Amino acid sequence: LIFDNSSNGKVATVKIGENALFKNNIAYVEFGGALYLSKFAYFELGAGATFIGNQAGMLGGAIAYTSVLSDLNLDGATFAGNSAQQAGAILFGDADT
Repeated sequence: LIFDNSSNGKVATVKIGENALFKNNIAYVEFGGALYLSKFAYFELGAGATFIGNQAGMLGGAIAYTSVLSDLNLDGATFAGNSAQQAGAILFGDADT
């Protein structure tokens, strides 16, 4: 896991290495069972990342990514059995819409 260029409460770049496993994580109330990402300029998962059985109470069972003006790279990621009221695998965008 790499955080790069942190300033003013925002992180410019976040990278998670290859073959990361996010399994059976729960966000009981709101967003992103495995990851809730906000205020990032760029987020990248290494090849082979897997999200299995993650849950969120509202949005984005595996990932909630609300940095709408930024880039998200999920090349080669696998999603299985993730759940939420809406956006069972990924919420990409503004959580208020």
